[in-house]
Amino acid sequence: MVLLITIFLFLIFPLRVLGAGVIINEVAWMGTETDFRDEWIELAGDSGVDLVGWTLTIEGKKDIPLEGLIPEGGFFVFRRPDEANQSELPTDLFVSFGNGLANGGEILILKNASGAMVEKIDASSGWPAGDNITKETMQRSGNSWITAVATPRAPATGSVSPPPPV
Repeated sequence: MVLLITIFLFLIFPLRVLGAGVIINEVAWMGTETDFRDEWIELAGDSGVDLVGWTLTIEGKKDIPLEGLIPEGGFFVFRRPDEANQSELPTDLFVSFGNGLANGGEILILKNASGAMVEKIDASSGWPAGDNITKETMQRSGNSWITAVATPRAPATGSVSPPPPV
């Protein structure tokens, strides 16, 4: 009986709950060519998600409150404001990263409005991708990371749409 109810619920709410995933899609831990302090992070979602109450934690350093909306099948970029706001980077939210992201790596934890962990990237031993010299970013490619030219608010290099939740 429980199995029938479970199947019925999945038929009524088809993958909407499961497919409402948000992921960290791109990280510019090294900043931009304009300013090394112009660090940014991109989230991707497969359905419209209100980020009010969400947080990104830079473990041991900072909890960054998020707000705004990831449009269905879209992207959301939040970044540190640069000194003179010279960057032309498309930005949805300006936030304080404190002293910024360490070039040697960090642990990033994304939590939803209920405080549940959505994603954790343990780069404490070094970022798995990205290049501090060329300013190419760390981009999700399937279940791994690649180093590629920045694609803020757009599909990652070699991709045609936001990646599925991991």
